[in-house]
Amino acid sequence: MALELGILVGLTMGLTEIVKRIGIEGKYLPVFALLFGVGLSYLGGIFELNAKTGVLEGIVVGLSAMGLFSGGKSVLGK
Repeated sequence: MALELGILVGLTMGLTEIVKRIGIEGKYLPVFALLFGVGLSYLGGIFELNAKTGVLEGIVVGLSAMGLFSGGKSVLGK
């Protein structure tokens, strides 16, 4: 399961970057990351227990993507 979550985090980061380059303000990017995380979680079918588990995993994916963005900015000094 960890591999699937890692792939979904990468996809979520990529989709959020596309939204960023389209011109959406930075303050809205976390919302998009969460929406993409939950959406990809459903589409990927990584949860098999129930919808609550899928939403929770989607939130984890979205928050992980946001954390990687913010951590990368801190490391690169931007």
